Amino acid sequence: MSSICFLLTVFLVTFLTIEACTYKGKHYEIGENFNDDCNTCFCGDNDMVQCTFMFCSGKDMVKKEVCLYNKKEYKVGASFKDNCSTCKCSSNNVVSCTKMPCPITNKGKKEVCIYKKQVY
Repeated sequence: MSSICFLLTVFLVTFLTIEACTYKGKHYEIGENFNDDCNTCFCGDNDMVQCTFMFCSGKDMVKKEVCLYNKKEYKVGASFKDNCSTCKCSSNNVVSCTKMPCPITNKGKKEVCIYKKQVY
C-alpha cells in the first residue's frame, strides 16, 4: 500500500510541476516565444501567456484575394465600373479608379458641347 502511495505521489508531483502554457489550443514551454498574427507572445512563469497587443495591418494577416469597395468585394485582378470611371482590384488589395467625369446630358434637349464653360 505504501508503494502505491509513493508512486501516486511521484506521479502527481511530476504531473503538477510540468511547466507549460496553453494558448489557442497549442502548448508552449515556459520561456518560449511565439507569434500570434503580428503579435509576439511569451510563455511566462505561472503558466501565463503574455502577448503584445498591436493592430495587425493587412500585410500581417492571412492574405485575402479580394478588395473591398463601396461595401462590395471584388477579386484581385477584377475590373469594374463606378459611374463613368473604370476601377481595378490590385494584388495589394487596393482599388484604383480612373476618376473619369460623366458626360453632361440634356435629357430631351439637343446635344450640346461644353468647352471652358462655353456651350456650343
